[in-house]
Amino acid sequence: MKNGYKLVVLAGILVVFSLVSCKSTPVPEAAPSLPEASPPPAPSPDPEKGPPDQASIDALAAAKARLEASRTLAVDTESSRYFPEDWEGVEKQYHALGEPAPATLGEFRAAAEAYKAVADTYDDLTRRSLPLYAADRAREIQKARQDAIDAGAELISPDRLFSADAMANRAASQYNNGDYYPAAASAFTAVDMYKALKTGLEAYATRQQIVEHGFIKYDPGNFEFADTVGLDAISNYDAGLIKDAQDKAEQAALWYAMILDTGWETFASDHGTAAAEVQQAAYNLKAHVALKRDYDAAAETLKQGDALFSGRRFSDAVSVYIRAKSQFVVVRDAAQEKRRLAEEAIRAAEEKITRSDEKARDAEIILEGDTL
Repeated sequence: MKNGYKLVVLAGILVVFSLVSCKSTPVPEAAPSLPEASPPPAPSPDPEKGPPDQASIDALAAAKARLEASRTLAVDTESSRYFPEDWEGVEKQYHALGEPAPATLGEFRAAAEAYKAVADTYDDLTRRSLPLYAADRAREIQKARQDAIDAGAELISPDRLFSADAMANRAASQYNNGDYYPAAASAFTAVDMYKALKTGLEAYATRQQIVEHGFIKYDPGNFEFADTVGLDAISNYDAGLIKDAQDKAEQAALWYAMILDTGWETFASDHGTAAAEVQQAAYNLKAHVALKRDYDAAAETLKQGDALFSGRRFSDAVSVYIRAKSQFVVVRDAAQEKRRLAEEAIRAAEEKITRSDEKARDAEIILEGDTL
């Protein structure tokens, strides 16, 4: 019992002690709450990967426009002909541009630089091609001018030659001033002027042949028409309508050529007929028998003339027909002379026979008289 009592007392003491302890120990205050940590700031977006702004869009459009202008100039100066390998290389770059199509600001800027780089390459080709192109144009002008002079420009139409020369000089001046497109246009115009002048002079030369040979009578209507067209060509040239002048000059030249061809054909035909008529006259005089070798030679010449005529080489045929006719005339005259001599011999023989007969009759009379 005593031990139980002790245990109860001990338990009570522990309870009292715990209560006292609770009262004497201050209640800890709640720890102040720490401010919540803010999340790290998000990284700034890269503008190069964002959509393009208007400035980059405009810059790319300007680069494209410049590229097309540079390429056109390179084409016009025939860079592909002067530097074919370089041209092929830059053309590959040109056709590869824009693939894939740009979408971001950075891609737009990169595309603009790529277009500029290709444009620079075209510009370099143009710079290298320009002197070569200009030299070719100069040679073309010189040749066209010489052709016009060979056709008689200096003697027949010096004023129009001077006009073409002035245009050629203008082209040289424009080129020296860096006005390449105007220079090229002037150069081509000068060439056209020289060519039109040459064509017109050639038409005039053909006209002169028609007049000199008297061929107008073979086709007077078309000759008058050709003259009208030719005068139109001159008027157009003087008015600066060079293309029209060239067209008219070509038409006039064509008509004059047709008239001249018709004239030669008719002229040759007339000479061929004349030669054949003399041949027939010689044949009628038996020249093919009496003068066989000479007759056959003349006949061979006539045959050559016929072959030339069939080949429409009328002017050549005329010369051969004239020679054939001359040969037949000799043969005909020789045969005629032989016939004349033969006829005289026959008449002489006949006269001799007649005289012999008369003498015989006289002798008979005499004899008969003696008989009487």
